[in-house]
Amino acid sequence: MRAFMKRILLTLMAFASLTLASYGAQNLSPAQTQFTWDKWDVTIDSVQFQDSIQESRTEKRPDSDSEFVYLKLTVKNSDNHGKDFIPQNNLKIVIGENEFDSADIDPNYEYTKNIEPTLVRNRECYFELPKAVVKDSFTLRFKSGWSDTADILVTISTQESISTPTPTPSTPEVIQPVTPQISEPEPVVQKDSIFIRQVWEHYSNYDTGFFSRFAQDGLVNWFGHRGAHLNWILNDMSQDARHYSQWSVTYHLETFWREVSKEYSSNWEGPMIYDHIEMVSRVYENGNRWHVAHVRFTVGYTNVNAQLKIYAMIYKVL
Repeated sequence: MRAFMKRILLTLMAFASLTLASYGAQNLSPAQTQFTWDKWDVTIDSVQFQDSIQESRTEKRPDSDSEFVYLKLTVKNSDNHGKDFIPQNNLKIVIGENEFDSADIDPNYEYTKNIEPTLVRNRECYFELPKAVVKDSFTLRFKSGWSDTADILVTISTQESISTPTPTPSTPEVIQPVTPQISEPEPVVQKDSIFIRQVWEHYSNYDTGFFSRFAQDGLVNWFGHRGAHLNWILNDMSQDARHYSQWSVTYHLETFWREVSKEYSSNWEGPMIYDHIEMVSRVYENGNRWHVAHVRFTVGYTNVNAQLKIYAMIYKVL
C-alpha cells in the first residue's frame, strides 16, 4: 500500500506539472468572439492549445516539433436557405505568409449536412502548428470561395498561475459573481488540492481534450451516470456548453481531504482514491440567470498501466 501511494503521489505531481505546462502556460485571446461572416452568426466558444485531440476512438498527439490549437464554434445560419458549415473548408490559421489548414472533429460525420435557416449548431476543429513559427499572435481566417474574408487576431499570453474566469453578467438583475478568493491554508493542503481544482476548471471550461485523455472510457461515474463512455461524456459537455457560458468558483480549501478507499478491481491498480473539496459554484445559464450553490465536489481516480485515469466525477449540493 505504501509503495502504491507513493506511485500515486508521484503521478499527481507529474500530472500537475503537465497540466500547468500544457493548459496553464499559454492563454489564447481572440480580438472578437462574436461576428457575422458570409451570412453566418459566429461565436468563438473556445480556442486553446491542447496536447491531444480525440478523433472518434483514436487519440491523436502532435509531433515533438508541433502543437495543436483546438477551436470550438457556435454558428447560426442567417441566410434564407440551408447550407453546410465545414471548418476544414472554411478556416485557416495565418502566421506571416504561412497558412495552416484546419481538421474537423466530426466523429458522427454531421458537418456535411445542411444547417437550415435560423438553426444553431456547434462545430469543432483543430490546427497543427509548427512550434518554430508560433510567437505572440496568429490570425484566424474565415473564407469560402468568393465570400468576404473575416480575419480574427488571436493573441498569445503567458499565465503565471491558475486563474478562474470572472463572469461579466449582461443584466443588472443577475447575481454578481466574484473573483474566486482563496484563503491562506496550510501549504500542504493547497498543494494537495491542486489536482481536484484543475479537474474542476478543465470541466468548467468544457475541455474535451483533457477528459479524452484522462477519463477511463466506459467506467466513469459521470455525475451519477455510471459506466459512462467517452463519447457520452463529450456529448454531455457539448450540451452544457450550449447553455452555460460563464462560471466562477470559491474553494474552501480547509475542507479538502483525500480518501483511500477499499475499492479494488482488475480494471485498475491498487485502491480507488477520492479527493473531496467543498466550494461555492456559480454558473450562468444563457439568457436566464446565475445559479449559485454550495457543493461538495469529488474526483475518483487511480492508475492504469502507470497512467492516471479518472473514474468518478461527483457533485453534491450541500
